[in-house]
Amino acid sequence: MELEEILGDKYPHATLHDAKIETINLDYKNREARFKLSVCVGDPDAIEEEDRELRYSGILILTELVFCVIEPPDLLFYKEECNDLIIGDDGKIDALPNKYTSSFVHLINELKICHYFFVSNWNSFIFLGAKDAFFEWNNTCL
Repeated sequence: MELEEILGDKYPHATLHDAKIETINLDYKNREARFKLSVCVGDPDAIEEEDRELRYSGILILTELVFCVIEPPDLLFYKEECNDLIIGDDGKIDALPNKYTSSFVHLINELKICHYFFVSNWNSFIFLGAKDAFFEWNNTCL
């Protein structure tokens, strides 16, 4: 399953690309991860920049969490004043080169969610594995 599928049809242009991660909450006891995100829902073909850059917030919830691996930031890219982590790319883990997937290869076919976020302003990855996921829009325009 692609994570973008769980964004639903409410905002047809919604994408995780360039989403901003505001908070990450990991609950290993209940095997759940929650990512509070600012998601771009704007129409990329809109004339006005405001309409192209429209954002709404929501929470990505991973259930039956198996792993959440957060690489440290590359210090050449890291900036203390950057408050949000920007998802520059995302997709299924098996789409990455082998050097990234070797630790996860035995789990890829067992999990519904086996996904990565590339955090562009850290130049590093977040790897996610879970049995299921869903997204809750909170309808707050940002």
